[in-house]
Amino acid sequence: MPSKHDEHWLDDLRNLPDITLTEQQKEKIMTAIRETDTPIGKRSSRHGQKSSYRLATLGRTAAAFSLLAATVWLGSQLITWNQSATLDPTVQPPNQKPAGSSHQEGVSQGTGGPNGTGGEIGSGEGAPIASSDKEADLNRTIKDVILSMKEKAVRGQSYDQKLTLETSMFDEVEQSWGKPDRTDYANGITYATYKNKGVILGYNKGMQIVDIRRVYGNWEIGNIGSKGSQPHYLSMADVTRVLGEPDRAILFAGQTIHIYNVTDKYQLKIVYQGEDNGKNELRAVRTDVFYPRGTVNLMQAVTTPELVQSIRDLAKEGRLYGVEYPVETSVFDTVEKDWGKADMLGGVNGVTYASYRTQGVVFGFNKGMQLVDIRSYDTRLQELSLSDVTSALGKPDVSADVSGQTIYTYKVNSKYELKFVFSGTANGQNAKTLLVDHVNIVYPKAAVNIMAQ
Repeated sequence: MPSKHDEHWLDDLRNLPDITLTEQQKEKIMTAIRETDTPIGKRSSRHGQKSSYRLATLGRTAAAFSLLAATVWLGSQLITWNQSATLDPTVQPPNQKPAGSSHQEGVSQGTGGPNGTGGEIGSGEGAPIASSDKEADLNRTIKDVILSMKEKAVRGQSYDQKLTLETSMFDEVEQSWGKPDRTDYANGITYATYKNKGVILGYNKGMQIVDIRRVYGNWEIGNIGSKGSQPHYLSMADVTRVLGEPDRAILFAGQTIHIYNVTDKYQLKIVYQGEDNGKNELRAVRTDVFYPRGTVNLMQAVTTPELVQSIRDLAKEGRLYGVEYPVETSVFDTVEKDWGKADMLGGVNGVTYASYRTQGVVFGFNKGMQLVDIRSYDTRLQELSLSDVTSALGKPDVSADVSGQTIYTYKVNSKYELKFVFSGTANGQNAKTLLVDHVNIVYPKAAVNIMAQ
């Protein structure tokens, strides 16, 4: 039962603003008041004891302080109770973790990415989590884009195009899209460029689409993320983290090309600007979905040995398979007039090299503009293995390993040399799997810088 002192305190509390208290809340208030420390001791709820707190003047003053403390406490409790009554029951109160949560202050949780990496530790207590969450969302989106790219390549489709290798015909596309902005011919394929769509379509003599190239302006693969976010430029690190190392890597005209054999028919190619320096900082400029078999002219189909022998026979005339301009008797001015400006120019030992990416050809010419070296990255030639070459031509006159590549040189006559450059180093065990990177026809005599001598 409440004591007279309790009744006195309750009378004082009645002067406070009207409030509605449950019996449990009233009991909690009274318990807090009884348990309050005072200057003359701790108030006890044991009213039957001998020291029943018949307060003197000093004691009453202390009790007044106790009442004030209780009043402050009561006010804070009322605010909390009122807030609790108005909050959505599904919303967690501030600084309260959900049940079963192990989330720590200043630590962003891992996303369970492909490498199984966890979160990153923030800098100090209360480090912002939103930023790392946003980054995690971006990483998941990038992964989804790359996986979608691969899944569509398996079906013979480009990432953001409805066209399909083998079944889509160029004449139907032309009816829908109109005439292309530019047309080129290379490696037995005609390439139609549609600049406004950022697409280059390669089709064979039967009008069958066999190569879909998606070109990304300013190295951009798309505006990944929420509206208003900055575009993300797909990096080599992004792709290799999701798809792993490529089946083949080719360096050509200042670009690195990673080839993934997504099925036994189709290839996904990621073209990066620059040459790989091992730091994976390169950015994608193009993705290709390619059907190698579609480049073969069925009306002129030859066996692999016949193809290799044909390459050697053309080399005796200073010509390279798939290229109409011979070394020695052709000048670069003619090439530039027919093909336009080169995509890239460079010089080595007095020879200038002009690279044409669409055609997959590099022309080397001397100071007199005479063609002295022609290199072909024809996809048909890149299907040849070291075993195919040696079976048809025998052992090379010269073999060398240079910068991680094996080079076989055949002196086809007194003037010209035919070189097969392979994507890797021969080790005696990989003759059937080591494939051609490119093929050269060289006119050594004119390649010498006479002025330098």
